Amino acid sequence: MDIITINDKRGGKIRMKKMLSAIALMLTLCLSFTSVFALPSITKNGAVDQNNLYVNGQKVDPNLYNALFTDDETYIKAEVNSDIIDLIKKVNANPSQLATLITDVDLSGYHLLTEIQDLSIYEVSTHKLLPKQKDVTVTWEVPNLVNTLKNVKVLHYSTVRNTWEILTPSKVDFENKSITQHFDDLSPVAVIYKLNDTNKSDADKNKDSKKTGDTTNVVPYVVVGIVALVEVVFFVVKKKKND
Repeated sequence: MDIITINDKRGGKIRMKKMLSAIALMLTLCLSFTSVFALPSITKNGAVDQNNLYVNGQKVDPNLYNALFTDDETYIKAEVNSDIIDLIKKVNANPSQLATLITDVDLSGYHLLTEIQDLSIYEVSTHKLLPKQKDVTVTWEVPNLVNTLKNVKVLHYSTVRNTWEILTPSKVDFENKSITQHFDDLSPVAVIYKLNDTNKSDADKNKDSKKTGDTTNVVPYVVVGIVALVEVVFFVVKKKKND
């Protein structure tokens, strides 16, 4: 790009190359800013807090039993039927088809935050599956959990009742990136979310926006400002040429 200079009334020069470079930099920063709000990358469920594990409503000794998230090779042990195993593989391979592939519940607008994985409880000494895993409460790490995701839920498949269900977590801890969830019974589990919280009032949404500093709506204003700056630059160029 050639450097275009324009004499101003005081004999100084306006260097158009620098001005255009500045505009390009602002555009780059704007694009970088908007990328912050892209969908989070899907990850596996993190480590389970073994010290806060409840089975049949009772706290479990972590030296005796552990809850674990594992992949599909353990589904058969957990009595997940082959059709559901195949379905889980398809969803994990193509997360954008979540609502299309799983139709038992309304997953419209939901995205996977974690992969669907088997959640089961095992004996520490033998690693055998604990039978009759009911009335279970588990807390586990979700590495990509961020407070801009306001409508966080848990997707669960019950091997006892043979149905998918959407559960509301007992606790979503954004600071420690963890979720606490109660299950009537166990097996495949994933964390899901919507970009907007449709379950809260407008007043609650405004409060959350102030608390979390959600600046998503700033982006359009930045773009408008850049466009206005470009118009000003070319107005100055035209005026100087006419002078």
